[in-house]
Amino acid sequence: MEHAAMQEAAIEPVAWPIAETSDAITVTDVLSFHGLPQQPFDVTPDHSYLYFSPSHREALTSLKEGIEYFRGFMVLVAEPGMGKTTVLHKLME
Repeated sequence: MEHAAMQEAAIEPVAWPIAETSDAITVTDVLSFHGLPQQPFDVTPDHSYLYFSPSHREALTSLKEGIEYFRGFMVLVAEPGMGKTTVLHKLME
């Protein structure tokens, strides 16, 4: 009974736009379908999408001061996906 209720409540799949010349979906089609100017998720983090939470600001400020005052060895520690690489890319900018 529970399984039947779950099937009824299933969300319909999104109808992706298909290019007229081929059956393949291109990245451009998906971006335009969702109104995105560029690919939001890539292999390399894009620091222009960095959300400056208080902890991100503190990390960036600490790294800048560490470099400015020749602190030597510094460590940036956080869970995976928390923005360490993105903060470092912003620092190098």
